[in-house]
Amino acid sequence: ATAGTAATAGAAAPAAAAVAAAQTPQEAAQQAASDCNTVCTNKDGSATCGYRMQWAATHRYKGQAQACDLAMVLVLLDCKEVCGSCRLDQSGCAEAVATGVVSPVGSPSAVAAQQAQQAQ
Repeated sequence: ATAGTAATAGAAAPAAAAVAAAQTPQEAAQQAASDCNTVCTNKDGSATCGYRMQWAATHRYKGQAQACDLAMVLVLLDCKEVCGSCRLDQSGCAEAVATGVVSPVGSPSAVAAQQAQQAQ
C-alpha cells in the first residue's frame, strides 16, 4: 500500500505543474479572439472566422432569435478545420447583430489587401 501511495504522490507533482502551466482566463480569451482572426478560404473567398460569423448572422440569419448560433454552425460546416477554436463569445457576432454592423477588419477585401502586402 505504501508503494502505491508513493507512486500516486509522484504522479501528483507533474499534474500540479500542468495545472500551474494552464492558461489564465484572460490568456484563454485572448487566444480565442486570435482564433477568430484566423482566415478561412473556401468557395466564397477568404475572410476571418469572426467576420464570417458576423456576416452570416447579420445577413443570412438576420432577425432570427439565434442568429449567432446558426451562423456559427454554418461557418463550422464550411471552415471547421480553421474556425473550430473560434469561440462565439469572442467572434464579435453579438455586437454585429445588436448594431447591424459587421466589422470590416476580417472582410474579404481586408484579407486580400493583407495578403498582397505580405507578398511584397
